[in-house]
Amino acid sequence: GTTAPIVASSATVTDVTAEEGSQITLPQTAIVTYTDGNTANVQVQWDTVAFEAAIASGAGEYDITGTVSVDDKQFTVTSTLTILPKNLLVNPGFEDADGLREVRCLS
Repeated sequence: GTTAPIVASSATVTDVTAEEGSQITLPQTAIVTYTDGNTANVQVQWDTVAFEAAIASGAGEYDITGTVSVDDKQFTVTSTLTILPKNLLVNPGFEDADGLREVRCLS
């Protein structure tokens, strides 16, 4: 019998969540799955214009697309970038004593 050639069948990337104003990076590689079930990490070429526009827009959810090239095949991948509003509270739960002062009644 004959066997089918082993070729890349799909590519996936992870989603990214980051706080506004922090250093945000998209995954450098995608996971490519081959028809025999094996996987490999392959470099992604991201849409840098869309990525920079998302960062400039601030808090929100953005779908950033990229391209993965394997064996003369191209796959489009999408990473959902979630930018969270900047947390301006140093101690949002007030469980820790940092920054708290003791107040005494003098009467």
